[in-house]
Amino acid sequence: MANTGAANPNTKTGAGGAAKTSTARAATAKTAKSPPARGAPGQAPAKRATASGKRTASNQQQGRQGAGPASLRPIRKHQSRADIIASIAADTGADLRTVEQVTRSLSSTLTRHLMPGGSGRVEIPYLGAALWRGRLAARKARTMMSPLLKREVQIPGRKAQPVARLRTHAVLREAVARV
Repeated sequence: MANTGAANPNTKTGAGGAAKTSTARAATAKTAKSPPARGAPGQAPAKRATASGKRTASNQQQGRQGAGPASLRPIRKHQSRADIIASIAADTGADLRTVEQVTRSLSSTLTRHLMPGGSGRVEIPYLGAALWRGRLAARKARTMMSPLLKREVQIPGRKAQPVARLRTHAVLREAVARV
């Protein structure tokens, strides 16, 4: 059956000989203009700041974790100190010397907080962890029955010792727990 184009005024024959109706062209034009969906399939796009400048909950979550949880990928290979500094430099666009100075400054700040006379507690920004100065309790010397030797063994005592304690926040614990 040949299409002459006269039977239906809305039908046009294209270069390939296929007939297109004006409604088909309109549907194609509408789908071509729609913006691409962001994020994982089936998820709504992330909310941005509103006209009043207030940030939504999902936007605050992304601001807290840098680029957002959708863009984080696991690093499967063990990284040395130099590899980590190079990775941070590549992510931030800063040079290696600047990143190394920042990491040394962070280490120095943590040390000064935990040393005697310091505050004893410090939150590590954007890492989701807190460090504080703790203390291992003193233990008296005691005897124990050795299951291997079947005789009593002396276990020496221990003086109280200062230690650094680490607690991770819920955001970091949830990221580790994702399977």
